[in-house]
Amino acid sequence: MAIQLALLQNRGLIQSELAVASARYGVRGAEAVFAFRVVPDGNAFASDGPETLSAGLDVAKRFATGTDASAGASFLRIQEPGREATERAAIRLQVTQPLFRNAGPLITREPVVQAERSWLSARRSLERQKSTLTLEVVRSYETLIQLKNQIEFDKQFFNRIDNLYRLTRARERQGRATRVDTLRVELQRGQAASRLLNNRERVKSLFLDFAELLGFSPDTTFDLKTPPLVSWTMPATNEAYSVAFSNRLELAQAQQDLDDTERGVRIAHRRLLPAMDLVARVEPFGTGKDLDEILAFNETTWSVALSGNTDLVNQRQRSVLQQRVIDEESSRRRLEIVKDAVLRDVEQAILAYNR
Repeated sequence: MAIQLALLQNRGLIQSELAVASARYGVRGAEAVFAFRVVPDGNAFASDGPETLSAGLDVAKRFATGTDASAGASFLRIQEPGREATERAAIRLQVTQPLFRNAGPLITREPVVQAERSWLSARRSLERQKSTLTLEVVRSYETLIQLKNQIEFDKQFFNRIDNLYRLTRARERQGRATRVDTLRVELQRGQAASRLLNNRERVKSLFLDFAELLGFSPDTTFDLKTPPLVSWTMPATNEAYSVAFSNRLELAQAQQDLDDTERGVRIAHRRLLPAMDLVARVEPFGTGKDLDEILAFNETTWSVALSGNTDLVNQRQRSVLQQRVIDEESSRRRLEIVKDAVLRDVEQAILAYNR
């Protein structure tokens, strides 16, 4: 029940859950780049000369390959003084395809991948916090039970040593004990009183921490019942290693960091390529003074454009590439360190349990 209350009410855990929810919306925001976009546009212009009125609507979508496709319709009306108004309707189809540097999912989906990785890291952090919180609740619970029993023992021991002290003083007055005997028993009596006082203070302090773990106010009192001992079968060493490698979240995080740095190296290599865009556009339109002429769309314009730029030296991106290569090597070594730490933790836990 204490563990359940802690998982439901611990304020630090609730804050981490909010961080996970925030990261999830970050993923949705990054994925919104690939959603359909509906963009209306229009303007009106009036003067002592020509007057214009235009309106249009574009529907566009970006794909993981980097391709940006859009389709739209527009209407334009031009009114010149002393002349009959001219109207024009058009349908636009346009495709923009990046080449070389910005082409492909590696570059286009990078913001989404980063947001997903951040969300995954936040979830791992939350689960690690849950595990840590559970262990802290168990430790505090067991320690409070132990201290409760210890205080009862300390009270009984103090009563016995206090009676012995009174008896020794009486014997000293009768000449049946020395002053040294009395001082020795008095010292033991003081030590017993000090232990009792310290344990009582530890219980009060630990109850404050326990209330904080469970999300209650500091003045909350608890009635703890002694739990049964856990019955557990020690797994074989190889099995323990396998379970640890499958479940230790810091190991998964280290592996994710290595994957991220490897992807960063590939992106840095891609950044050395020139940036070019291929734009193709076709626009059927109709012009006239009546509706039939306008909607005939008997004329068409089209265009194909290729544009780009590059830095032949590109010293900055070369430096970034070297930095990413170093980051990759650092992450690989970090992963090995975490693996060794997991193996060491398992071995030490097995030795401690056997002992």
